[in-house]
Amino acid sequence: MNVNFFIKNKFIIITILVLFLIIIFCFGRGLSVGLILLIILSGITFFSLHKLGFKDRKIYLLFLIVIAIHLSTTLFMYYADFQPFSGHQGDYIGYQKSAVEFSQSFRHGNFSVKDIALQYPDLYTGHYYPFIIGILYALTMPEEIIGLIFNVWLVALTIIFVYLIILEINGISKNAFIIGLITAIYPSYIFNSGLLLKDAIEVCFVILGLLFLIKIIKKFAWYNFLILYLALICATHFRFYNGYALIFTFILSWFLFANINLKRKIIYGIIFIIILGFIPQIAANQGYYGINSFKMYLNLERVNFYRQTVYNPARYNAPVSSTTTTATSAPTIGLGSSFVAESTPLGYLKSFVYVLLGPLPWQIKNLLQSFVLIETIPWYFLLFFIVDGIIILFKKRVKEAAPLLIFGIIATVVIAVFESNFGIIVRIRIPIFISLLCFASLGFNENNILYNYLKQPFVYFLNEG
Repeated sequence: MNVNFFIKNKFIIITILVLFLIIIFCFGRGLSVGLILLIILSGITFFSLHKLGFKDRKIYLLFLIVIAIHLSTTLFMYYADFQPFSGHQGDYIGYQKSAVEFSQSFRHGNFSVKDIALQYPDLYTGHYYPFIIGILYALTMPEEIIGLIFNVWLVALTIIFVYLIILEINGISKNAFIIGLITAIYPSYIFNSGLLLKDAIEVCFVILGLLFLIKIIKKFAWYNFLILYLALICATHFRFYNGYALIFTFILSWFLFANINLKRKIIYGIIFIIILGFIPQIAANQGYYGINSFKMYLNLERVNFYRQTVYNPARYNAPVSSTTTTATSAPTIGLGSSFVAESTPLGYLKSFVYVLLGPLPWQIKNLLQSFVLIETIPWYFLLFFIVDGIIILFKKRVKEAAPLLIFGIIATVVIAVFESNFGIIVRIRIPIFISLLCFASLGFNENNILYNYLKQPFVYFLNEG
């Protein structure tokens, strides 16, 4: 990608910008500001990729396609008020209200979260996503569409990280392009990033963390470790169990697979173990190595409460007695997508399968839930390529790809232990599915008849050289 590319494609670029201007004038100031923000952020991304030496046009084309896909779906969801699953209830409502309140305080020169919380008692301060959106609103205007368009850019950036991960594990660029497109149209990812939820920023930091974890395993550099450390802090802050899974994935991968001599591996490993322990305290105030989290959650009573009570419709419909543990802090919507989760070895195994494959067709309870089959049926198909890719990497001893599988297993186990609601599972398993999809890029090979058939529509874009 260079100046010649823009010269040769100036007509297309000018046409796109004109279309942007038409949309701006049709839908108002909020959208216009959001689109201008998107153009600026995209320009910064292109400039950064160019400075980092990426000349293959596929990575730039992929970024633009993802922007187009997610911008279109986000605008549709926003202007059509497309909320078929939440009943117009959810965290995104509170995040928007808090972001507006943050922005108003910022504009009055008040940047203290504690002081702002005193001024607005209903302010959400559980994590910094509304705070970040509030900064964005303070710099632009407090319109939800601006925050949603920021999510669009985060998704496109994440897909770039996916592309780079595949190159790091010896994948080829055309397969990285295909997996990038598949990730971009992943239904749960489209839907949840199309709401003002933290998922877009959380997934971005998880995938960034995996990228630099792999880079460090291949060739250690302190500046890469610094980026990894910051990504781990952010991932842990927005969803602590994903952060913990990444931390333990790195420690295990370092000692098993790091491409460095044994003496330095041990010395650096000890240093890493010491300093990584501070992340849960920095990110989530959970103590050294998250000791507070483990005390709170790793006990049979708490596990059973989450598995069998929080998302169990029967518990909500049953009369409450003085001896019954209630779930008053749990969500009161989406109970229809819950499943029975037994606290037995077989029950935990079933939960693991459900997280990885569910909801299975026979677990669909109504017509609305059947929409999830748009996600699960293609996923079963892609698992063939994922398993094939894992086998190929194992045979070739591409050990730097192992962290993707380790993270996927650890994160899946955590979800399987605590969650019994598919509505929640399909949302929080997004980074797991994305990490596993990276293996599918190796399953796409010329020896596969099905792959050769499927790749035909992309021949023009995927031509090497």
